[in-house]
Amino acid sequence: MKKKFNFKKWYKKIFRDNDVIFYSYSFLLSLIGFLYLRFVILTSKVVYDIKADKALFKKDNFIAGFWHGRLLSSLLVRRFFGREARVLISTNKSAYLIKLICKYFGVDKIEGSSGRGGFNGVREILRYFKKKPAVLAIAPDGSIGPRMQCSEGIVSLAQMTKTPIVLLSFSSSNAKIINSWDRFFLPLPFGEITVHISEIFEYDKYQDSEEFRLFIENYLNNKTWELDKKYKQPHIEAAEYGRKGVVVKTRNKHQKK
Repeated sequence: MKKKFNFKKWYKKIFRDNDVIFYSYSFLLSLIGFLYLRFVILTSKVVYDIKADKALFKKDNFIAGFWHGRLLSSLLVRRFFGREARVLISTNKSAYLIKLICKYFGVDKIEGSSGRGGFNGVREILRYFKKKPAVLAIAPDGSIGPRMQCSEGIVSLAQMTKTPIVLLSFSSSNAKIINSWDRFFLPLPFGEITVHISEIFEYDKYQDSEEFRLFIENYLNNKTWELDKKYKQPHIEAAEYGRKGVVVKTRNKHQKK
């Protein structure tokens, strides 16, 4: 019997496991991705819905939170932040592509994770926040999910560093939703894009860390759904489990399992 061609196995062997090929094609794809996003921004009407005082971004430290599927929101708001802006990115080899694209937009990286109930890369983060102004961009649903569920990592970081949080989201009238674990939202050219920047949220205004975590989750979900509804984009629900092949159950006890 003729064996069925296994694309994933072939891809891993030829591309992922060969460093020369992997880093070469990642560099090429990142350059194409950067030019594509610049083209989208230039050909689209970008509307900014800003609730916070823009002047504060140039003199204070902030943590910027957004869903992993809306990671591009951190690049769309780069112009409002000061010289120092970094994004927390997974140490996984597969994240190398997005690291390069962020670099082209003037956003450096800190390698770590905000998922699995906490985060790592703590020392570098603490050193980074000694500078002022400094903005650290984080996806609260991490690099493995569950999609659109907030981990404790972003709350712990805000408490540890005494740094306020702003929340970001965006949607577009012309977009492609990629069938990935995070339902990555890719804007297409010649549309209208609305980018939302929330007001500033202080961690000590909430009764406990769980209340703050749920607030972040509900705020990001409601704002994302509101923007998608505005542009008649498909409604994306929060996932119960993490990325395929990674066992991460829902963080919210009230959700059905």
